[in-house]
Amino acid sequence: MIAIANPRRTDTFALAVVATFLSIASFYHFYSHDKILLYGDAVAHMNIARRVFDSQFPGLSQLGTVWLPLPHLLMLPFVVSDKLWSSGIGGSLASMAAYVAGAIGIAKIFWTSGLFAGAGEGGSGARLAGWFAALIYLLNPNLLYLQSTAMTEPLGLALMIWAIYFYCRFVAEQRKALLESVEEDTAVIHRRAAAGALLRCTLVLAAAMLTRYDYWFLAALVAIAVFFQLYGRYRDLSLVRYKQELRRALRRRFWRFVAVLAIVPTFWLVYNQALFGNAMEFANGKYSARAIAERSIQQGNAPHPGAGDLRVAATYYWKTARLNIGSNRAATLVVAAALIGAIALAFSEFTLAMPLFFPMVFYTFSIAHGGIPIFVPEWWPFSYYNVRYGIQLLPAIAVGYGYAMYLLRKNWNSRALVWSGAVLLLAALGAAYVMEWKKDPVCLREAEINSAGRIALHKQLAAALQGLPADATFVVSLTEHVGAFQRAGIPLRRTWNESSHHSGEPEFAFPLAQGDYVIAFDGDPVARMVAEHPDDVKPVATLSAPGEKRCVIYKATRKPS
Repeated sequence: MIAIANPRRTDTFALAVVATFLSIASFYHFYSHDKILLYGDAVAHMNIARRVFDSQFPGLSQLGTVWLPLPHLLMLPFVVSDKLWSSGIGGSLASMAAYVAGAIGIAKIFWTSGLFAGAGEGGSGARLAGWFAALIYLLNPNLLYLQSTAMTEPLGLALMIWAIYFYCRFVAEQRKALLESVEEDTAVIHRRAAAGALLRCTLVLAAAMLTRYDYWFLAALVAIAVFFQLYGRYRDLSLVRYKQELRRALRRRFWRFVAVLAIVPTFWLVYNQALFGNAMEFANGKYSARAIAERSIQQGNAPHPGAGDLRVAATYYWKTARLNIGSNRAATLVVAAALIGAIALAFSEFTLAMPLFFPMVFYTFSIAHGGIPIFVPEWWPFSYYNVRYGIQLLPAIAVGYGYAMYLLRKNWNSRALVWSGAVLLLAALGAAYVMEWKKDPVCLREAEINSAGRIALHKQLAAALQGLPADATFVVSLTEHVGAFQRAGIPLRRTWNESSHHSGEPEFAFPLAQGDYVIAFDGDPVARMVAEHPDDVKPVATLSAPGEKRCVIYKATRKPS
């Protein structure tokens, strides 16, 4: 596989139009049914962005730890609007744009990366493969739901896909530059094109590393792949073009690549050390996944499935990846075809297949040794938790499915057989996704089931808050319940909460009387403050919802001296 003719620009334009239409249509559907604020994480992401300018102590330090900052920074211009913030629309816009970009990137891996031969007249094999890969990505019901929300998965997937695309461009140009049959002037052009593609890959990877921790691992894998491309494949010193000065240039190029990527974790470690006094706060602090898992065990809960067991962890992750495609027989056919294509791709382009399938390795280790639980409804403990993580394998499934179509067009001379195979693959994909829509995407089911009580309580609290004086201030823990203030449209600067302190100060380093009202949920830090100072407050309302902690609204009876 060496090169392809450029596909028609109309293909890219048509794909962009289709993707935009699907994005807007699915967003409108979920927004009109009040489903874009179901995920607690989506609400939290928007409000982290909001508190950068809307809090007692505004500033970039409000970005906090645990979650990486890029998604919040991208949401920030939109959540400035009170309407876009309170409705949740401001958090969806970046996800929707990322969804469209990701679909285009998936297709361009086949259309313009330079790694795939035409496989037919006019490059129809690569053209068909790109469309098939884009369709399995675009039409995925779970991605269509997630891109309607403020979740980080659509942005992360888009950045991952474009990083892989630019890596493919780098590989293709690098190979052309090192061919003995290429003239020196042409080789220089290809080397410059390879350098440009590698630079773009580096910048997109850096952005991905500022989006999700998954992509720190991806960056390491791509660095290994780049090293192999620069050093491993062309060690034959008989190659005229692989001479001493070229080796030095390749070495500089590789170390620049590594140096730029190293900036991201270095920045995040310094940021955490400066603000929290612990460079690893995001990994072992009180809000980290590991700390949450440890608290769950201390409360008497059993360890999550796969904890300490790589085999079980891999089984659970593969199960959730399957559920994100569908839990029906047609989905099984889709995954089987995609795996066949992916295996064939691995034999042909291993360094391309490796970053595509990195989530399988990353999440297996995270489940087994990183305190990351995944629950699926069919297996113990028969519930939904972090099921959406399986969507990270969607690009691999999409590219594998597209490559299966590519091989079909490349190896079968009969046009009738090729189109029969294409229709069969398309029918299996359509059936899998239609059946998934009929019972609701698994990510939507996860969000609905896990949010039912919380949403009911937040609606009650929002209604109660809107009945209080318009200038009232509140002492409240917002870790789990900021959504009530968002629904009520009450600015966060009117609250005193966990983030209302200077660097180095403890949380809630102020009296209850700092606010006009105190809102306490059973067992939270504010409830403990009320228990310690009962004379400072007077209860005015009690709210409750099935499965949720009781909420009590108090009127502060003592003003700070």
